[in-house]
Amino acid sequence: MKLKTHSLNIRNKIRYLSLVALIIFGFHPAINSQTISVRVNSGIDFFNTPELKKFQDYLSNTWGGAKTVQSFPPYYNFQAQVTYSFSSDLTAGLYTDYTSTAGRVDYTDYSGEFRYDETVSRISIGGLVEHQIYSFDNFAVGGSAKLSYQISKLKLDNLLNIYGDSQNTSFSYYSHGLGIEPGIYFGYTYSYVIVRLEASYQFTFSGVYSSDSYKLENLSGNLKEVSPEWNSFKLGITLGIIL
Repeated sequence: MKLKTHSLNIRNKIRYLSLVALIIFGFHPAINSQTISVRVNSGIDFFNTPELKKFQDYLSNTWGGAKTVQSFPPYYNFQAQVTYSFSSDLTAGLYTDYTSTAGRVDYTDYSGEFRYDETVSRISIGGLVEHQIYSFDNFAVGGSAKLSYQISKLKLDNLLNIYGDSQNTSFSYYSHGLGIEPGIYFGYTYSYVIVRLEASYQFTFSGVYSSDSYKLENLSGNLKEVSPEWNSFKLGITLGIIL
């Protein structure tokens, strides 16, 4: 008797779930208008890196007369997205992106050269949500929000050349963190093609750079430990195909 009752409960649950699925997928207009799109984005990140610039100041001071010749300028970012439109106003998806920038401290005189290159890079994997605020003809304006998990790398390359005797050393440090990125977009859709201009600002929350052996403490211990600083204003263009 218990077995029959259990079987009836299972059948009732299956019927109930089938009915809900039929209502959602068969009659809901938003689901019927669902679309999947694949997009690529490229733009420029304008970085804000006060800790890394302090680190460069320390490197300059370790070698009298050394100068900062490059200090983490704006650089390109590259992004790939797969999105799913629940309705004409609401879209969600997954994305990954990559960016990098670099700095250099250099000193040269008759006896040789001292050079320190600092290359920072980041790869992100996360999710996004977009809400269309206004549309007219094939144009649309909307807002977006992204949340990502980030892996950052800091590579230090040092060249010391004294009277022709050269020594090269290289160290790599890693950090993990989170990124939050609100933004706006202005887009145009023609048939199955999407073109957008986007602007956003990314806030990052990361741990300090570290290697397997020790944390990077500006190589001096007198300053704060260095962490990734991917806080940045971003401008980009997106091209997409609706599948």
